[in-house]
Amino acid sequence: MKEDSDLWVFRRFGQLHLFNLLHLQQHLAQLQYNLERQIGREHDGQSQDYKELVLDIKRSLAEYDQALAAQATLKSYKKATPKILELIDWVSLNFGGGNCTLLLDGLGRRSNPPIPCSDLISVALEDKTLTHRFIDKYENLRKRFTTGRVPGAPIYFYSEGGIRFAEEVIINAAFCLLLIGPVIVLSYLTSKMWKLIFISLCLLVASAFSGGFLNAPNKTGLGLVAGYAAVLVVFLSTSGGS
Repeated sequence: MKEDSDLWVFRRFGQLHLFNLLHLQQHLAQLQYNLERQIGREHDGQSQDYKELVLDIKRSLAEYDQALAAQATLKSYKKATPKILELIDWVSLNFGGGNCTLLLDGLGRRSNPPIPCSDLISVALEDKTLTHRFIDKYENLRKRFTTGRVPGAPIYFYSEGGIRFAEEVIINAAFCLLLIGPVIVLSYLTSKMWKLIFISLCLLVASAFSGGFLNAPNKTGLGLVAGYAAVLVVFLSTSGGS
């Protein structure tokens, strides 16, 4: 696992976290009830000591807030993919031993039925672009972009710089074609309706391309498509086709 951070898979223990939250919530509700009772007694003229109750409230609130924050953090982690779990099973089967047995037992991979993927999290799994996923799918491409591998295991170490360079080449070449190609086609189209239809198709292609290849926020992709549309519109206006 130390060789590949994608294998940093752990149990979410969702039921235990929820049970703990519910238990703390119930305890705080009881503390609130006790506090209200003591305030009522104090109003009736009975002297009350709040020291122990206040300390319990502070301690319980801190635990409750910490549990809520932990639950939110767990929700932000990505769930383990079936491919990663298959790789963990393969490594455990072929490099089996005491540690691997403990790992599988801890992850619930040997239980019947196995623990579902939704209860397993990958704490270091990052979003992969379409290019990265495409390279990861084929053995020959993986070999071209790897800098090494774990001996005897299907674990490859990618050259992130090489993959980013390949993505940049593909993206730049594709956008050059998306600019030059429509300009050439629009130069031969005379019908205004067909020009609008063709521009609409180009915008759809550009939107799909930016969404599939660019691992960027929605605002960035929207700005890119808007800029692309502006270029085509400007070309139409300057060429007298608007």
